[in-house]
Amino acid sequence: MGSTRSIPQSDEELWAKLKEGQKGSLRTLFLRYYDSLFSYGLSVCSKEELVEDCLQELFYQLWESRATLSEVQNVKGYLWISFRRRLMGEIKKRNDINYRSVSFKSDMKKVVSVEGLFIDNEQQAKLNQKLQEICEDLTQREREVLFLKYYEGMSYSEIEQILGLEYQTVRNYMYRAIERLRKIFEKEGIKIALGLLSLIII
Repeated sequence: MGSTRSIPQSDEELWAKLKEGQKGSLRTLFLRYYDSLFSYGLSVCSKEELVEDCLQELFYQLWESRATLSEVQNVKGYLWISFRRRLMGEIKKRNDINYRSVSFKSDMKKVVSVEGLFIDNEQQAKLNQKLQEICEDLTQREREVLFLKYYEGMSYSEIEQILGLEYQTVRNYMYRAIERLRKIFEKEGIKIALGLLSLIII
């Protein structure tokens, strides 16, 4: 007889078990979302230690308050909103903390490959470098929207809830960020299909 594979539990199932005091469910949620949350934190804050502390504190508080946690329909959204609120609160206490942009190195290569385009190593390196430079000039909001949409594949409605912005405002931030990328690519003569940038806005 073949071995049976365990079916991954949904976020909602893990949340319910967390409320019941099952510590393993918290660990699973932590492992499931730690990397994404940590990367998101670094997209808006240059202090890795602070991002790490806020993330650890978030999950610690979830465990401490497990008995009083409310029912949540979107656990992922709840984690992002809670983490962002905690991180931004700490940033406001420390006026010397700088924002910085996210790195697009590996993911841009992935998107380009989806388009079926050929880009050699030299052009890829140039693309990555320019993209990084452009993102350094984006506003904090533009970087956050671009990260959540581009890296996490979130919908505009999800981003709206996380950032506390109107739906159209989120789209406007995305549009401005993508337009900057498009213009720089054209100016620098980086030959990628401009249509792939439009795919991110959809």
